[in-house]
Parts: sequence; C-alpha cells; structure tokens
Amino acid sequence: MRRPTKNRRYVSMALLAAGLVLVHRTTIAQVVTTLAGSGATGSADGSGVEASFSYPQGVAVGPSGNVYVADTNSLKIRKITPQGLVTTLAGNGLSGYEDGIGTQARFYGPLGVAADASGNVWVADQDDGFGDGQYMKKIRPDGVVVNMILYPGFNPIALAVDDSGSLYVLDLDGSLWKISTDLRWSLLTTVVPSPYASFSTAWGVAVDGAANVYFSGRDKIQKITPDGTVTTLAGSGNPGSADGAGTSASFRGPKGLAVDSSGNVYVADRGNNTIRKVTSSGIVTTLAGSASPGTADGTGTAASFNSPAGVALDSSGNLYVADSGNNKIRKITFTGDSNEACVANATTLCLQHSRYKVQAQWFTGDGASGVGQVIPLTPDTGAFWFFNSSNVEMLVKVLNGCGLNSRYWTFAGGLTDVNVILTVTDTQTGALKTYINPSGTPFQPIQDTSAFATCP
Repeated sequence: MRRPTKNRRYVSMALLAAGLVLVHRTTIAQVVTTLAGSGATGSADGSGVEASFSYPQGVAVGPSGNVYVADTNSLKIRKITPQGLVTTLAGNGLSGYEDGIGTQARFYGPLGVAADASGNVWVADQDDGFGDGQYMKKIRPDGVVVNMILYPGFNPIALAVDDSGSLYVLDLDGSLWKISTDLRWSLLTTVVPSPYASFSTAWGVAVDGAANVYFSGRDKIQKITPDGTVTTLAGSGNPGSADGAGTSASFRGPKGLAVDSSGNVYVADRGNNTIRKVTSSGIVTTLAGSASPGTADGTGTAASFNSPAGVALDSSGNLYVADSGNNKIRKITFTGDSNEACVANATTLCLQHSRYKVQAQWFTGDGASGVGQVIPLTPDTGAFWFFNSSNVEMLVKVLNGCGLNSRYWTFAGGLTDVNVILTVTDTQTGALKTYINPSGTPFQPIQDTSAFATCP
C-alpha cells in the first residue's frame, strides 16, 4: 500500500467522480434464537429446549416449513415443526443401512440432508468404513427410507436439491456430482486434486433457481454455472475472518450453504463460529456470531455459536442453523426495525438528528482491514479517514443533501489501492444500504437520490 501525499489527497477530493456503487439493500437486525435443543447431548424428542441432539450437522426446510436435521451422532433424522416440536422422522439410533419405515431404518452417520418439493427428504449417509452404507437415502412422504444404490460417488457428506428434483452431492474426496430424477449422474467438478480429504475440510453445497451450484471448501465459496464454468465467489483460500469483497474476504472451514432468490449465499463459517453472507457480487459480511464459541441468543454479533455446520432458509427468509457444538438448532430472524437512534462515536457518523447511521470499512488484497475513523464536519456532514498502521490511506466524505434535493448524497474521494465498504442505516425503519468502491477503481461520487426518506 502507498502512503499518499497531502497534495494528492486533496486533489482526489476535488475530483469527486462515481466509483462508489450500490451493491445491496436489506434489513439490519439479525435476531438469533434457539428453536430446539437443550444443549445436552442426547436424542430426546420434545418441544423446544425439552428436545436434545447429538452433534447435528445437516439442516433443510421442507415445503410445509418443517425443519429436517441430520442428527449425526444420534444416527437419526429429526423433524422440527415451525412451533419447535421435535420428533424422530427416521432411524433407530443403531448403525446400519437397512431400509424401513421410520425408526425401523438405520444410518451409519447422516451428514447432509435436503428436502424436495414433493415432500421427500434426502440424506447423505457416510461410509461405515468397510465400503458399505455410502448411499444417498430417500425418506418418502409416507416415512419409508429407501437406499439409492446407484449413487456413483464415495462417501457423500453434503447435498442439495434443485427445483426439478435433481440432486447435487459433494463427496469426501471432493467430487461434486449431479444426479437427475431419472438416476443418471454426471461429475460436475473435482474440488480438490487429491482423494480422501479429511472431514475437517468442511464441505457444503447449495443450488439456486437458475441451477447455479455453490460449494464450500478450502476456505473458499465457489460457483459452477450450468455451462460448467467454475469461479471463486469469495474467499482468499487462506484461513481468516475478514469481511470484504471477493478474494479479499476470508473464511475458516466454511461448511453448510444456503442461497436465496436474490443470489445471496449464507455460510456456516464453522471455524470462525459465525454465520456469513455473500452477495451475488461477492461482498462478504458477518451476519451473526461473536467469533468466540458460545451459546448466547441475541442480535448479530452479540449472539454466539459453537462450530455451526449447516444452514437452511425457509420461504419467509428465516435462516436455520445446525449449531453442532452446542447440540442445538438456532433460528435467525431478519427484522427491519432497529428502533435505535444513531450514537456518534469514533467510527460512527450520525446524520439528520441521529436517524441515519454511517459506518465504513476497508480491506486490502493481502488480508489487512480496518474501520473508518470519523471526523465530524457539520451536524449533518462528516468524513472517514482510513488507516494502515499510522498511514492515512483514504478519505470518504458523506454530505447531507437535504438543502439541495431533499435526499442524501454520498460522495467519496481518495486513493484507489484498497477496497472500501460504506454502510448507511435508517435507524427508524432498519433499511440498510451498502456501497463499495473496489481497489483500482477511480473514486467518483454517487448521487443516490432515492436512498432515503425526504428531509423534515
């Protein structure tokens, strides 16, 4: 990174042209609660915290809103109603691969689970160590468990199902397979070059409505388009916890994935004990989790997880988490009303009588990151200085445009060798907008005249 000269810094501010680009609008508060599980190891059915799990890993949501859990160490598939009532859908707790109705069936170690539109629940059941039991299994709506013996791969550990009913299965050896409804299969890609990768590699897979497939592994989130093109959506490939754009962000053993209708990918970042979000353009933010192991409910980073392994979305956009280390199933509800006025401090700028909260972050390609430091200019105008060690690297200036066009205008200026993410939140409604200026892009102003409510 370069240290700017004083003249260069002010020339950049004077040039104010349009590099800050709107990347998404969403809600602000991610409220984490416990849907089911006492925290104690067990396999008891019951309501809410009366139930127990034993290292749950896969999680899926069916068309009726029921949550299905691969309760790995219990050797069972559990069902949770929207009201939190837990029952055992299949498996008697004894190892095996026998077909049967409900608890007459057996599993060796269910890791992944998916639910299709027809009411079938699919299970990725790990190997028994002797070459048996490594099948995809289907639990029909009538409760009968059937082994899919034609599965071509080795030791399935994660799976997803698309709108047509085709399955996408990720193997322990890193092979990603597609199995169509007529049981024809094809190898989409090999994620890792060497076979027999360890479980610590932490794989996950998801598919969107356009048949794009997303998979996690080696501290990256990658994407395969229907034509077979493989790209890295986010993640440097080195373990870390940095938010940011594309490969400037980092993960630590990401596992379960879920994708919404807008192309946002939700990640159980297992090694960081957090839940992350990746937009369709590759912007990574931390939704929930303090990064330290824990079991606290709460909002955003005030909540805590312990080795979250699976995530799934319901039709209302609620996110469910298989919180493996806590033996719980957690629920993340997104609310659009924060009801918290902005409080100005060293890293937060407040505009229009503390209604709008503005914060900023910066990232570099080598993994360095930081937050913007506020310099108030007027009650409704301020600037963010960005630092790398003791060197000022960038200045972002936010101007209140109420006197000009009854809206807010956001301006930026400075150097081009870091990524900048600027977040503006309406604390009355919870509406949030995020803007990014990628490194290497000349700074130019954005005049987002539709961003916020009219001025008083």
